[in-house]
Parts: sequence; C-alpha cells; structure tokens
Amino acid sequence: MGAEATTIGGLLALHARTIPAAPALLAPGRPPLSYGALGAGIEHLVRTLRGLGIAPSDRVAVALPRGADGALALIAVASACACVPVNPDLTADELQRYFSELKLSALVTPVDMNSPSRDVARALDIAVIDFVPAPAADLGGCAFVGSTVGPAASGAAGAEDDAFILLTSGTAARPKMVPLTHRNVCLSAQNAGRVLSLTPHDRLLNVLPLFHAHGLISGLLTALAAGSSVIVTGGFDAPSFFGWMRDLQPTWYTAVPTIHRALLTLSLIH
Repeated sequence: MGAEATTIGGLLALHARTIPAAPALLAPGRPPLSYGALGAGIEHLVRTLRGLGIAPSDRVAVALPRGADGALALIAVASACACVPVNPDLTADELQRYFSELKLSALVTPVDMNSPSRDVARALDIAVIDFVPAPAADLGGCAFVGSTVGPAASGAAGAEDDAFILLTSGTAARPKMVPLTHRNVCLSAQNAGRVLSLTPHDRLLNVLPLFHAHGLISGLLTALAAGSSVIVTGGFDAPSFFGWMRDLQPTWYTAVPTIHRALLTLSLIH
C-alpha cells in the first residue's frame, strides 16, 4: 500500500510506478483510466495550476458536477494546493459566506454549470479557472484553463500542507470549515484500507458526493490508497445500481442508510 506515501501526489506516483497498467478510475460507459495515465494526468494538471500561479499554500474551491471528471479535478487540485470541494447546489448566500471566510485564490468550475459559484467568485474578486471535462472516449483528458492569478509557482505539496478543507452542513451548529493535511488524509485512507483488507484486485462502486468526507476519503481515496479501482458515478441512481454491479463488477460499495434502504426496497420489489 505504500505506508511511506504521506501526500496524495506521492501516493499516486507510487502506484504509477509499481502498477501502471492497473485500472484506477472507471465510469459507466467510458474506458477505464490506468494508474499510469492517472499519475501522468494529475502531474500535467498540477503543472497547469503552478503555471497559473497556484502555490501549495493557496486555497482553491472546486464546484463541479458529480462524476469521474470531478473526481480527477479534486485529486489534481488537492495535489497542488488546499482543495475546497463545494456542493454546487449551495445558494449564493451560502457560497458568499464560505468564499469570504476561506480567502480563496481561485475557483475551479465548468463554464456551463448551473451554479451561482462563478458569479459569487467574481463578485468577491476571486479568480475563476475553467474546468474542461474530458471527451467520453478519454477519461483522463480534462484540462484547466484560466488567466494567471499570480507569478508562476513551484514546489510540491508537503505532508503537513492542507490537502482539503471540507465544509460541514451546519445542521446542528454553525457551519464549519475543517482542514485536513495530506498526512491526515493518507493515513486515514491507508488505515481504512487495512481494516477492509483491500487489495489492488478490489473495486469500489462510489455513489456518494465527493464534497463530503464519506465519499471523498472513506470511498475514493481509501480505494486509491490500496491501489484498487473506483467506479465514479454521477450520483446515486437506484434503477441503475444493479446494472452497474453487473457490468462493472465492484467488490464493495459504501453509502448512507437512506441509500441502503432504497436498494433493499428495490431488490424486494424485483
């Protein structure tokens, strides 16, 4: 598993060297992305961000539709700086509060996304970097396009640098912003993989959003830390779930009780 990997970039680089042909990311209806291609793609995206002036200490919000392209963008941003995964369904008022407090350097979002995040970022004078998703036949071919936000930066993110800043929902108290270092994230993912006895032969079916810790760390990063593969869907869809199971053959999935209940109900009906 590579216990020496204390950064997300280091973890992916390790698998790119040792199991380059093994599948890393999959999506329904698209070809798989190997660890070798994933590592190369993430390195390219990090270089793009550095060229735009994004340094390891910067904070960049990511507001993207659910799916494999969004997963790639989150991993790339986290490998370069502190990544803030954003629920695109948040209101303009909610986004303005978060963005103001976070002191963001940039927002990554697609041009055609129906979210107030772009307008809020511009109103706060936060740079916007356009995310260009990959064509259907090339899962790893996404890109970042934008104007420079500062002088070209350099350097790799370290173990004590923030990888993610997660936004809590605030259902029980005032919403919080929780920073997680690369060391925190890698250790959590590696420990979860050991508890689950994951190997490179395992495959996760991920139906959870990646702007929460469950889907992001307990799901996506736990599978990648083990060198196994992840099926990243566009979200939970009960009628499609059993077709994904049949066609993509995952060995495990993780979800919240509401999803378990919906699947149980559907299986009993059929």
